[in-house]
Amino acid sequence: MDINKNEVGFRISSIRKQLGLNQELFGEKISNAHKSLVSKWEKGQSLPNNERLKIIADLGGITVDELLHGNQYEYAYNLINDLYDQLDASKKVLSEDKREAIMEDILQRVTNSPISKRMDYLSPKYKEYITVMFEIHFDDYFIKEVISNENAISLVINKLESIQFFIDDYFSYDPERATTIITEKLDPELEVKLYDLIEDARISAEILTQKYKKN
Repeated sequence: MDINKNEVGFRISSIRKQLGLNQELFGEKISNAHKSLVSKWEKGQSLPNNERLKIIADLGGITVDELLHGNQYEYAYNLINDLYDQLDASKKVLSEDKREAIMEDILQRVTNSPISKRMDYLSPKYKEYITVMFEIHFDDYFIKEVISNENAISLVINKLESIQFFIDDYFSYDPERATTIITEKLDPELEVKLYDLIEDARISAEILTQKYKKN
């Protein structure tokens, strides 16, 4: 996800105000940046260089990544909203109130899950996780709100894809960081067999979709 300059500007402005400084005094603490430059940052017109980003982050008691992308909750919130905007128009039939409630519920589900909490939220793996979970949870809601044969099959496919994701996560544990009890080494061949078992069912469901797909 690209860096949103307006959101970075808002965070910079918030840090400055928390410190009780005007733009001129704030700029003096950041390699003597002119107040006009601070103003441009806060308006989202430009970004500070790497050195100044580090200084601003330190002043705010946050990391540079948090300054640029927000904390984990903010990052997931923005990503989920981006994913919603990319949905096919046919899936945007829900009322605004219902949409907001669903999006908030999805956000709480994905950010509070054990998998989410042990991932680096700026890693590609985390983005993949959020994307997969959004698709599964949103489709679950959509399918329940809009009843059809095609949606019934989609519900099954979503559950199968969710199982595949968790199979992958279960077998990719790091023994050095694991907090669970490990009684034996996991067999890589078992992972493949379990994954293929679910994949066969998923493909069968995809084929079945064609029979009920609306033109």
